[in-house]
Amino acid sequence: MNRIRESVLARFARDPSVKSAAIVERPAACPSITDGFPVLLLVISVSEARENYTTHYSKDDFRIQERRMDLSTFERIVFRGGDIREVHWLLQGDIVLDKENDLSGLREKYRRFAGESRERKLLGEFAAFLRKYTQGREYLHEGQVLDAYTRVLGALQHWARIVIIEGGKPAESAMWKQVHRMNAGVYKLYEELTQSRETVAQRVELLLLACEFSLLSEMEKCCALLLRIIRERSEAWSVGELQNHPDLRELRNEIPLLMRKLEQRALVKAVPCPRSRHAGWMEICYTR
Repeated sequence: MNRIRESVLARFARDPSVKSAAIVERPAACPSITDGFPVLLLVISVSEARENYTTHYSKDDFRIQERRMDLSTFERIVFRGGDIREVHWLLQGDIVLDKENDLSGLREKYRRFAGESRERKLLGEFAAFLRKYTQGREYLHEGQVLDAYTRVLGALQHWARIVIIEGGKPAESAMWKQVHRMNAGVYKLYEELTQSRETVAQRVELLLLACEFSLLSEMEKCCALLLRIIRERSEAWSVGELQNHPDLRELRNEIPLLMRKLEQRALVKAVPCPRSRHAGWMEICYTR
């Protein structure tokens, strides 16, 4: 690997179109991080070049995949749409060239972002958990057992991500292996849902009961961001106002369900607001 490192430096150090480069070795537990290649070479090009492409080649009997892109593109992928692969490249890659500290700076920025966005991630995962749990319960009531199973499995996956976020650990490629180390109870529920000898309906019912208990114990903690926003002012909030809050816009479609559940758990209070333009109609708003 030292020879690869030296070769990368020799190849790119004087190349004006290259700003940074990092070597990512294939993880034994998850080869797909590098698309199966022993080595992935992440190359950050100058913005003017706009060179975003992939190349396959070999060096010293190593098959190498090179992924080249400009910094703004890579940053956008990592922060807005990237999956665990791009985050792994950034956090675990060996930075061998960084002419203007772009990659190292982006790495620190992501670590700060991960800390600052913890509450937002918790709220997002909990909202997705709540939605799928509710759908699973409805499907089971209607006798649509397989659809109910799909929804509660999805709810359990969001529950697992909540466990990881609460643990303050970066997400690993093998999520359930990570959850097994962090929360044996949630992992046991996963085993019972996917491997139990009970009927599918019985397995779904068991998980729905566990989800119901989780709602009681986790809702206030996971909704801390939303509850703090509601406390920001003495005047009650309408659902529309909450949906348009800058910190909640990405979850706007889930705010109505969240507010209904928070009201049912007595974590917020519903109050009538005389804002409607129609006589006899009172808008329902929410306050702490």
